[in-house]
Amino acid sequence: MTDISERVMGEKAICESEDRLKKMIEGASVPIFVIDKNHRVLYWNKAMSACTGLKEKDVIGTDHHWQGFYQQQRPCIADLIVDGAFDDISRMYPDIVSRSPLIEGAFEAIDFFPSMGEKGKWLHFTASPVLDAQQNIVAALETIVDITDLKLTEETLTSANIKLNTLTKITRHDIINQLTILLSYISFLEKTLPENKEIKKYAEKIKNAAQMIQSLIVFTREYQNLGMEAARWYPLDHLINKALETTNAKSLKIQLDPKPVLLFADPLIQRVFENLVDNSIRYGEKATEIRVSFEQSNGAGKIIFEDNGTGIPTAQKTRIFSRGAGKTPGFGLFISKEILEYHGISIKETGDPGNGARFEIEGPRARYKVG
Repeated sequence: MTDISERVMGEKAICESEDRLKKMIEGASVPIFVIDKNHRVLYWNKAMSACTGLKEKDVIGTDHHWQGFYQQQRPCIADLIVDGAFDDISRMYPDIVSRSPLIEGAFEAIDFFPSMGEKGKWLHFTASPVLDAQQNIVAALETIVDITDLKLTEETLTSANIKLNTLTKITRHDIINQLTILLSYISFLEKTLPENKEIKKYAEKIKNAAQMIQSLIVFTREYQNLGMEAARWYPLDHLINKALETTNAKSLKIQLDPKPVLLFADPLIQRVFENLVDNSIRYGEKATEIRVSFEQSNGAGKIIFEDNGTGIPTAQKTRIFSRGAGKTPGFGLFISKEILEYHGISIKETGDPGNGARFEIEGPRARYKVG
């Protein structure tokens, strides 16, 4: 007689494990569904039914899970994962999908689903592979987060910001016009004033004050669009190359890190690199080359921007980020620092004086991805 008690106990343990897994998925407040290698739905929890309107009894054991999201049949990301069709994911979900920074082999995306609910829904969805002991894909799990309310709030704020921005533009335009008139009258007044040093001194102070106001108004123009457009992923090499074109840096050679690095930022991030290139041209003096590299450590990413110019004197390393610093008027590195800080990114100069400038731009993991 063969003793099958161990096999029975093993099968019982598997059944108990599967039962616990089912209860965990069913009890989760986050919408979850799981499909097997044949695209048949294994699990479809109550939260998923509430989100999609598709009941568990109508979808378990079928490949109809797409009906919860689309009006016409098309593969979900989970379907592409169980098929191992990873190259098709970015093709079928262009511009919205990216690899998950937390889960190996998983992909995530944000999209609007017009057929869901009365007015459509914005969803953040993550699909990840389920592996067996040999690391083969045997299923795929997809989780959903309804971010419709968040998107509506974001759109409301954007609309309010656009209106405020328009008013700011009009007001700034009117102020600059009046300042132009004021400075013209001051110039005319200086020519007609008697040769009195005291009077000339006060006239000069009036003109300087008017020019300072004009400078501050120009500064607000730099800020007006910060946060106005949604942040998105920008390839680092594109940012650098565009900065070289904008600043007409034809005399500088560029050496870029071969790793494909992307930054998640406001469109004004472009200004940061334009200012860095401009800084190398203006103050590098003998600079002929710019090197840009990227490294990761302690959960942060660091962009290193270097040139082979004269470098930054030790006493100036922190002052260069102050408003009005430099040999020419403007906000250069000051505005760059402000833009980066808005994104939670730091910048510092760590170069060796006399051997070129070196700027380290360090940001959190959520702000970059490699590959």
